[in-house]
Amino acid sequence: MASENSVGIAEQIRNEFARQFGDKTDNYICGESEKFLQNDGLLLRFYNHQEEKVSEAVQMLDRFLKWRKSFGVDSICESSIATEFLERGVMYTKGLTKQGNEILWIHSRMWLSRGRDVKQGTVLLTLILERILWDRKRPNQAQVCVVMDMTSAAVSNIDMEMMKFAVNSVQNMYPLIAQCIINFQMPWVFKAAWKIVKSWLNQRSVEKVLFCGAEDIGNYIDLKYVPIHMGGTSAYVYDNKVTGIGNPDVMEEK
Repeated sequence: MASENSVGIAEQIRNEFARQFGDKTDNYICGESEKFLQNDGLLLRFYNHQEEKVSEAVQMLDRFLKWRKSFGVDSICESSIATEFLERGVMYTKGLTKQGNEILWIHSRMWLSRGRDVKQGTVLLTLILERILWDRKRPNQAQVCVVMDMTSAAVSNIDMEMMKFAVNSVQNMYPLIAQCIINFQMPWVFKAAWKIVKSWLNQRSVEKVLFCGAEDIGNYIDLKYVPIHMGGTSAYVYDNKVTGIGNPDVMEEK
């Protein structure tokens, strides 16, 4: 049961949102502002993401709702993504952290840069974040642990456009969505790109970024979920025909 204080904060956000944006709902997907505003727990995610500041939480909610309409969140689905991209296994969810959050694996060496994979990658990432945001088992608590596997990655796999989209999604759009971002075996060719990415991050986001290799990834993720080439024991091979874009470990629990 929500505390009296939490209910009061949610009501403050609703009132302030109505005052600032109540007559601007044409900027949003039809019915979405009502859907968000009726969910106290979700409003508190925005509030906590913005360090308990009502005004900033309201601004973030408005920004998120506008972005959802411009991106077309209500019109994308798994079939929006090219089969070839899914079959390549660039990005998928598998396993859970000790905190019960899903793990998103991104294998950089499989990424085609120069804009070739951006459309597919942005849609897939958005669909995964949507599933986590609206998680029914852990409403308004679920997060994601992102693992950037840079094993054997080269400069040709760097895609700053996709990185910018990902940063914007987890830092400025989806509230409290990231548990952590693990950079695995970052090669020297990625270090210049990291300096640019770091300049996009606020201090709170920087603190969520971790760097590790095969010798210490087990400190963050149970090795049964970590691929063998990363020092773990998992021989899992992603097959979108079997799991779609879902997490097989979460699906098994349902």
